[in-house]
Amino acid sequence: MIDPDAAAEAREQMFSFIQEVHDIVGRTANEPFDQRGRLLVLEEMQGELKEAWQSFNDDFDWDRAKDAIYGAPDEHLQNHGLYGAQLRAKFTLVRSRIRRYLDGITKKKLLQLIDAMDTVLDSIIAATGMDGAIKEMKDLLRNSVDEEE
Repeated sequence: MIDPDAAAEAREQMFSFIQEVHDIVGRTANEPFDQRGRLLVLEEMQGELKEAWQSFNDDFDWDRAKDAIYGAPDEHLQNHGLYGAQLRAKFTLVRSRIRRYLDGITKKKLLQLIDAMDTVLDSIIAATGMDGAIKEMKDLLRNSVDEEE
């Protein structure tokens, strides 16, 4: 059983994480360039990503996301490792990847960041029943990265 204080803290951290994912995906969709001004995504996806992001952002319901996270039963958080040391380790990895990415934006660092966010985001969506549209936007960005160069 999760301690009620640990569950409350976990919910705050999960909502903060959703905000971080939102910020990173939005920033990258709107400005998909590395430090040298080179495009991070397939050229034909640059405008598509920006437009898709705007549509997502217009429709995303923050209150609904917050209600899903704060309304999830404690046992769902426990079943998905979304509390205590497990959650801290997951967030430490993601935040480390965010810092490294922002310190020097590259395709490799972007992909590492997206991959680190992926597992945590999947767990939050599964545990809370939160709308998966943010994951779909993250996946669209991930699949748009031009890895051929």
